[in-house]
Amino acid sequence: MIGASALVVAAVGIAGSAGAMVTTQSYGGGSSLIAPYLRQAEDCYGNPTDLVFKGADLHTPTTLTVPFFQFNGTPPRDCSVAGDRVDTSFQLNYISTGSGTGIKGLYSHDAAAFWGDTVPPGNNGTAYPSVDYAAGETSLGATDVTVYNSGGVEQGITFTATPGPGQYPIPQPKFGNLIQVPLLITPVAIAYDSVYKKVRQGDGSVTRYHFKIKKARANGSGGLVLDAATYCGIFNGQITNWNDPALKALNSGKSLKDLGDPDPFNVPITMVGRFDSSGTSSVWTRHLAAICPSVISGNQYADSTSTMPATLQGPHYLKANPNFPFTDTPGKYTLADGSDGVAKYIQFDPANDPGPSAGDTVIQGRMGYLGPDYVLPAVLDTGTNTYGLNTASILRVVGAKPIAPTAGAASLSYKATIVPPTGGNQSDPSKWVQAASKTADIAIPSNPKAYPIDGTSNYLGYTCYADADVTAKQVAFLNWFENDPTVTDATKGLLGKAGFAPMPGTWNKAITDTFLVPTGSTMSLNLNIKQAGTGPASGTGSQCKAITPGA
Repeated sequence: MIGASALVVAAVGIAGSAGAMVTTQSYGGGSSLIAPYLRQAEDCYGNPTDLVFKGADLHTPTTLTVPFFQFNGTPPRDCSVAGDRVDTSFQLNYISTGSGTGIKGLYSHDAAAFWGDTVPPGNNGTAYPSVDYAAGETSLGATDVTVYNSGGVEQGITFTATPGPGQYPIPQPKFGNLIQVPLLITPVAIAYDSVYKKVRQGDGSVTRYHFKIKKARANGSGGLVLDAATYCGIFNGQITNWNDPALKALNSGKSLKDLGDPDPFNVPITMVGRFDSSGTSSVWTRHLAAICPSVISGNQYADSTSTMPATLQGPHYLKANPNFPFTDTPGKYTLADGSDGVAKYIQFDPANDPGPSAGDTVIQGRMGYLGPDYVLPAVLDTGTNTYGLNTASILRVVGAKPIAPTAGAASLSYKATIVPPTGGNQSDPSKWVQAASKTADIAIPSNPKAYPIDGTSNYLGYTCYADADVTAKQVAFLNWFENDPTVTDATKGLLGKAGFAPMPGTWNKAITDTFLVPTGSTMSLNLNIKQAGTGPASGTGSQCKAITPGA
C-alpha cells in the first residue's frame, strides 16, 4: 500500500504506549546489528513500541521490549517519561530483517513480501502498510544506485518500467532520489562465551570451566587477544582448536585452560556467521578480504560480500530452536539468521548441561562476529539478550596494547581521514558511504590505534513522501538524531552507551545541511526531503514536483 504511513496505532494493530495519541507513523526495517539501539532512539523521540524480529519465514516474527534509554548528560532526558520525548504523536516502527532484506523492502516498497508480519501469530499477523526507510551496513554502490534510478536487478529482484509477475517498478520515478547516509560508526566484534566446558560431579552438581584470559578486561567483557594472522586462520577454517599454539602465544604464552580443569585442554572452535544477506557480514568480509592475503596463505575471502564464501558455508541453525544438540561441520561456519540468531548460537546455553552420571561432560567453543550491542558491556544497556558474550581484543602492532571493540577505538577509523562528499559527488548516494570493497579506506584503518574491523550503519530512504505529516516528522526525527546530545554525546549518549561511535561533527552537519534543513548553497542541490508533488516545476525546490505518488 502506498502513502499509508499516516495511520493511528489501532488501524494496524501495532502496540504503542497506553493512552498515546499517535497520529502519524513511519515504517522501517533492515539491519539487525543496530536494531536494538535504533529502537531505543525511536522510543526516545516518539511514541514507544516493541522491536520486531523477522522469523525464519514471513509469518513467525518475535518481539522484544527494549529498555528505555536514560541520558545523564546536558540536558538530561528520561526516555521512559512521555514528557521527555520529543513528539509522542509520531511512532517509528522497525523490524529487524538483516540489511539485504531491508534493501529489498526499500526498493520494492513492499513490506508484506519481504519483511513479513510484524507481531507474533495469535495476536495480529499484519505487515507494515508502507515502507518509509531502511537501515543497513551493506553499502549501496554505483551499480545499486543505477538500479534504483533506471532499473535492473537488486538483491535478486527485477525492477523495470513494465514489471511482470514478481517484478517491481523502478523506484526513482515513484519515490524520488535515493538517500544513503551513515548514521554511526560500528566495530564488528569477535564474540565468544567465556564458558567452554561443563562437568557433572559425583554429588550431582555441575562445574563450569572458563577460558583463562591473561589480559582480561576489568569490566568482565572478555579480552582474548587475537592478531590478524590468528583470526584470519580461525575464520578460514585453518585454526580449529582453542589449544592452538598461536592462541597460547597471544595469551602471554599461557594456555587458555581454566586453572581448575584437570583434563587435557581440547576445545574445538566452531565458526558462527550469518545465513541471511547481512550488512554485518559485508563489513566482516570486507576486512578479511583486505587483511588476510597478507598474513596467511589459503585466504577464502575474495571481497566484501553480504553472505559467507560458499567454500566456508556449513549448516543452517534455526534460531527459533535451542542451540543444542546441533551438528557443526569442522572448518565451516554454522549459519544463523540475524545478529540475534548468531548471538544465541554462540552462547553456552545454561540448559545445555551434561548427562546425569558423574564425569559426564559438555564442551563448546563457538566464535563469531557481532555488533557491540549484542555483547558485553553494551548489551547491559540495550537489553538485547542475557547471554553475557565476551569479545576479543585485536593486536595490530607488536608490543602495542591490544584494542578492544569500543566506540572510541572504532571512531579512529574515520577521524580526519574520511570526509563527506563535496561538489558533484553530493548527489551520488554511493559517495556518502565507504564502499563494500576490500580497497575502501576503512577496510584496514590507517590509524594503528583504531579497532580494525569497522563499518557504518546507514540510513536508506526516499527524497519524496506522499504524506505531509510523514515528510515533516521524518525530517524532524533525523534532524534530532543527527544533532541532539541524547544521541551524539560520545560518552553519555545513546550511541556511545550501545558501543557505537557518533559520526564526526563534520558529517552530521553535512547530512543535515544537504538532506534535512538546507541553507545557502545546499538549497540549490535539490537533495533535501520534501512532499511528493510539491514545489516549482523547475529550479530550486523542484526535486519532488514530478514524483508520484511518493513513499
